[in-house]
Amino acid sequence: KRRTGAPMTYSVDYAEPIVIKQDGKIKVAKIGQFVDDILAENNTFIRKEGIIEYVPVTDIECVSFDNDYNIKFKKVSEVSRHPAEEVYEISLETGKRVKVTGNHSVFTVESNEIKSLKVDEIKEGQFLIAPKEIPLTEEIKEINLLDELIILGKKYQLLYLRDFNDENLFKKLKSLEKNNEILKGKVKNWIRHKTLPLWVLNEFSREINIHNYNINNCRIGIYSGRSSLPVNMTLDKDFMRVLGLFVAEGTVREEHLIFSFGSHEKEYINEVTKTLTKIFDTTYSLFEKETSAVQIQVNSKLLSVLFSDILKTGSNAKTKRIPEIVYSTNLSLKKEFLWAYIQGDGSRVITENQGFRPQVCISTNAVSEHLTNDFLALYAQLRIHPNYQ
Repeated sequence: KRRTGAPMTYSVDYAEPIVIKQDGKIKVAKIGQFVDDILAENNTFIRKEGIIEYVPVTDIECVSFDNDYNIKFKKVSEVSRHPAEEVYEISLETGKRVKVTGNHSVFTVESNEIKSLKVDEIKEGQFLIAPKEIPLTEEIKEINLLDELIILGKKYQLLYLRDFNDENLFKKLKSLEKNNEILKGKVKNWIRHKTLPLWVLNEFSREINIHNYNINNCRIGIYSGRSSLPVNMTLDKDFMRVLGLFVAEGTVREEHLIFSFGSHEKEYINEVTKTLTKIFDTTYSLFEKETSAVQIQVNSKLLSVLFSDILKTGSNAKTKRIPEIVYSTNLSLKKEFLWAYIQGDGSRVITENQGFRPQVCISTNAVSEHLTNDFLALYAQLRIHPNYQ
């Protein structure tokens, strides 16, 4: 809207995916839902101009190019929405498609210069410009699971901090207990068992900053569960591979995770069980099916919460997503995730050419349209220009 040097710009279709960076993290989202959420959160600041509703924003960036045609993330000044009577679908020779209104502008090349062009003026066969790659961002090396799970403390009230024994915080809690009924009679049990429920840190977040206390050697657990999580989880090759195999072959249930492999895929079965046991101290069961398949059932409510609520992997083939953290890891870890997914639900074909480098073709398969869009973004980060079928 009101973009300098371009035709009057309106919108893309509600369901179109966009790549954005917010709070330093890259994610793929449907633009309509994304804008609706922002307007709902800032409803007192909504402005109107005819049929357009818009609101200024300060903490969002999207992929664009500068005056030297360098692709980078640039700040978004406002987001808007409006009804549309007519929507155009643009199809590129690579199979990529986008739905936009007629007043939306795209870019083409004329006389070796980039020019803006209104969608309703496009002609079939005309050359259009699209970003070949998505810029990288600051690399995330670990996830602060404690902070993430404190936010979920009231939703999952059985989450707690294990091996916590900082006397100063327990004194603080005993002081708060005097005037807070929800703490009555509970603090002494926490002291005895060296535990601290995360709902307490959520409820009293203004009074308590857990990072001001000693949490060395602590782990996160869930009452009645054996598995545990580190306070800070390092993102390494082993975990990224398990994450890739899960997005390809995994399912989230309320009390456990399931990985499904062919009985011949013993290497992946051993890899998953070894990594999950090492990182999360969890138990698992193997079930051999009559269809020559093997299921790994990881019996852990805690891991179910991790994958569904924090990593946001989706629960089944129709809802799967690439976890947002993948977009913010280094190139090596991105490749580990992608290669593990391909081994689970993709393919690689290498064609040897005498005297030339071999031609390598990789493909990723997905039932979920969201997951397909996620992979297009990941490929762009890896400077791979894919065809979409």
